[in-house]
Amino acid sequence: MYGGAPVSADGTNMDEYLLSIADKSLDDYNRRHLVAGTANGSTAGFVGHFNNFALHSVAMSLSLADNAVLRHSLNNDGARIVTVNHPLPRSLNTRTNSGVALAAVTGYSFSFNVAFGLYFADVR
Repeated sequence: MYGGAPVSADGTNMDEYLLSIADKSLDDYNRRHLVAGTANGSTAGFVGHFNNFALHSVAMSLSLADNAVLRHSLNNDGARIVTVNHPLPRSLNTRTNSGVALAAVTGYSFSFNVAFGLYFADVR
């Protein structure tokens, strides 16, 4: 989909079509072409394509493919699968290690800055 409307791949392979867009403008491709889908009526197959530039494009592609298969199977355009992406809470061990690392970096930065400042101090 491009801007919410289906776009024909002009009878070519979807991969070739997307690569031709990327050849014209990589920036435009990365901003506007995050996911795509290919439906093959003769084999009843559906392929979800994704641009690896965006972090969640794989999940978006899978969600859109699942919704397309569901709507086709039920013959109901209103049917949908809703997915929500929430990060898992960080474990106590991960939080502790992050705090220790931050303390070490802060201590090093403070010591370095004090030593650097004392180098230029005028002591007479």
